[in-house]
Amino acid sequence: MKHKGMAWKILVTSLVFSFAANLSAKSPAEALKYLNELTDPLDKISADRLSYIQALAHSNNKRETETKRGAIITSVEKALLNANQATNYDGNSDLKDAVIKYLNVYYTVLREDYGKIVDLKEAAEQSYDAMETYMLAEKKASEKLRESADKFNKEQKEFAKDNDITLYESKDRMSLLLKKSGEVMDYKDEIYLIDFKPYKQEYYLMQALKDQDVKAIEQNRETLLKYAEEGLKLLDKVVAYDGDPSLIQSCKNNLNFYKAEAKDQIPTLVDFYLKKAQFETYKKKFNEKDPKDRTQEDVDSYNKLLGEVNALVATYNNINQTLDKQRGTLIEQWNKANKNFLSKHIPKK
Repeated sequence: MKHKGMAWKILVTSLVFSFAANLSAKSPAEALKYLNELTDPLDKISADRLSYIQALAHSNNKRETETKRGAIITSVEKALLNANQATNYDGNSDLKDAVIKYLNVYYTVLREDYGKIVDLKEAAEQSYDAMETYMLAEKKASEKLRESADKFNKEQKEFAKDNDITLYESKDRMSLLLKKSGEVMDYKDEIYLIDFKPYKQEYYLMQALKDQDVKAIEQNRETLLKYAEEGLKLLDKVVAYDGDPSLIQSCKNNLNFYKAEAKDQIPTLVDFYLKKAQFETYKKKFNEKDPKDRTQEDVDSYNKLLGEVNALVATYNNINQTLDKQRGTLIEQWNKANKNFLSKHIPKK
């Protein structure tokens, strides 16, 4: 059963890049020029980051998305080179140091933290705990960048204040798209995790069914029912994103399927396995008896159990076929809902 995989996210960090100069007596034009020379390369990083996020939302080409991630790294490297080659302004290196520090953190996250996240991503589908760890690693990487960006913004404001430069927070389309993209990804991940917990639990249940381990089936069935009901309660608290309830509804359909499966369908399958085991046990004893020693009661009991097993076979097969069909349809709808949600709320250009 294939579940739609997760895509690694790059933090959407809002930096202040729009400037208006209020010229001071001490080289105001030079101060503004110096500020722009240090921060202009950061616009290219933002543009590359947005392009990467748009590729995640609209493209299934892994090579394309990886190429775009590489473009971000290249832009960070160029921005670092630019900052390192810059001179101090009026003997003060605070702004330059802040830019370099921010870019170094960004570069470390892209190179080192991302490498760790890739490893976690490979194992994420193995269990709910692994998926949660993977998402937490993404969150921590984002927080690290956000903290660094906040420190840079603070230093930028100090430089502007000292040089009579008025900063205006950027409200351009790219900044707004980056902010919105981050919100969309976070929202999607919240619902994804609600769905993933019972999804993975059902996998364990399927393994127990395959092994015909009645005890394991019952344990996993009860856990699946619990997770499905917990997920439905969590989902009730989630508000439709920008009036779009599609992800919520698709997730709810999955959870209701798991709930009905665990509550109504699996017990019948368990009855079949129990009846089959009962018949196999009796059959062994029956066959161990010499035919001349078998009583009519023995024969009647054998035929009765065989009839009960055969009567359950059709029901057993019908339930499995129905569940397989419903499961396949829901997975297809879930993957489509995720793709359409990203395509709708993260514009292509």
